[in-house]
Amino acid sequence: MASAPALAILDSLLRVKHSRYCGGPSVKLRDWLGRLRSPAELSNTWPQLRDRVVIATFRGRSAVALACRRLGIGAGHEVLVPAYNCGTELDALLAAGARTVGYRITRQGEIDFEDLVARRASQTRAVYLIHYFGWEQPMATLRRWCD
Repeated sequence: MASAPALAILDSLLRVKHSRYCGGPSVKLRDWLGRLRSPAELSNTWPQLRDRVVIATFRGRSAVALACRRLGIGAGHEVLVPAYNCGTELDALLAAGARTVGYRITRQGEIDFEDLVARRASQTRAVYLIHYFGWEQPMATLRRWCD
């Protein structure tokens, strides 16, 4: 597991230009997490987090960079990313050393699954996924394909 200083470096991610992208969250994560009294309260609030390691990060791009580090994604690896994105996730993937390959998204915000499958290569290590406007992507189908 990464040490606290390493997480601080990830959270700052100084080499990522953060001023040109989406605005910040309306509630700071540290303030929100500070209201929880114990880890048990977190798992009671979200049962899907029970028996899992949860690492809070200050920014989403830091979470993406940390995921790359923990999954061993770096130089020589590809990550398939939706062509419609904010950009901050791409910065984190590129900072990790990965190459990004875009896949099509329909006008309805759904994965063009045929295009995604066609873009897979031997260097592909991950698929980055966005649930546009809260509408869930076909997770079961995608999980089977990734397996």
